[in-house]
Amino acid sequence: MLTWRPDPSVGEAATYVAEVQDYYAAPRTLVEDLPPVTTASGSLAARPVTTPVIEGTRTARIEVTHEGTTAHVDLGQALRGHRFAHRESPAAADASGAADAWSALRAPGLVWTQSGDATVDATAQEDLVVLALLGRLYPENLTLRPADHSAERSAARPAARTTTDDTGPGRLTLLVDPAEAH
Repeated sequence: MLTWRPDPSVGEAATYVAEVQDYYAAPRTLVEDLPPVTTASGSLAARPVTTPVIEGTRTARIEVTHEGTTAHVDLGQALRGHRFAHRESPAAADASGAADAWSALRAPGLVWTQSGDATVDATAQEDLVVLALLGRLYPENLTLRPADHSAERSAARPAARTTTDDTGPGRLTLLVDPAEAH
């Protein structure tokens, strides 16, 4: 929760709250159910937006647009994803499956996997788009890794379509430009 007063002379402050207080209960979409990666998403544009103040509270979102279509990600969830993401070196092993960044942002609920590891390629995307992806990906077992530009990108492979009896999340890796891996 964050309380903010836009101007000291303004008597009312707004308290920002996360849209979903308990992310364990949030709806989820399996990476395996997203369309397979065929081409890169291209450049996505993002900006912060807020909802109107209702009874002293509001939510903030990251609005991401691509080719005239918009996706919204809760800022509270994005900051939660940033806080819990593990950081890795570029030399870490590639994942077996892949998801398109735009498809992940447009998916309902939080994106996760139960069928092994999966990668979302956010290289060449602006910081706010990366933060939005951190908010869309289920925060448990989430890894933020700088891309090794000299190696073939793992996101070019089709998503794995296998199933498992495991009930816990598999590892999701978000590939980013090296400067954004903090």
